[in-house]
Amino acid sequence: MKYDIKNEMMDLLKIQEQKPVEAYIGPFTFEKVNEILIETKTFLNQNEPDRLKSKRVYSVLVETMENVLKHAKKDPENPEAALLIYKDDEKYLVYVGNFVEKEDASSFKKRIEYLMDKTPEQLKELKMQQLKEGSISEKGGAGLGLIDIVMKGSNSLNCEVKLLQKDDCLFVLIISVI
Repeated sequence: MKYDIKNEMMDLLKIQEQKPVEAYIGPFTFEKVNEILIETKTFLNQNEPDRLKSKRVYSVLVETMENVLKHAKKDPENPEAALLIYKDDEKYLVYVGNFVEKEDASSFKKRIEYLMDKTPEQLKELKMQQLKEGSISEKGGAGLGLIDIVMKGSNSLNCEVKLLQKDDCLFVLIISVI
């Protein structure tokens, strides 16, 4: 069954239609990810005076889009993913959504909840431990991406999951960068 990822995300997150800083809906390929990163970096360089915040936003984007490339469900009927970035006076809100298997969504959600309960010091320790002892998964991940996102996302990472069919879910990461 074909889904409209933008409508599914807007409905799930109760986002009112507003003009994002960056928006992309479609297949995430390495070429497209690079293009989005270049566009976003240009925007940040021109519009964000706080260089630290700019670097955090950029780093969060790199990690989230890499996660989509590695973990999105390969479904020719629904090859899309979505990226929406909004800015207000004090923060950036980054939404990245893609389709995943139900069991993957549950696993990601548990990992996020686990990481969000950690202090910045505990996150640094987890990252060091993962660097020293971690192994590369079948999908090419070393388990560092979500840790980095939590650390650079102002310790504000959440996710929403919408069951679409028996084993298909829309998984949306929500990161606030202050």
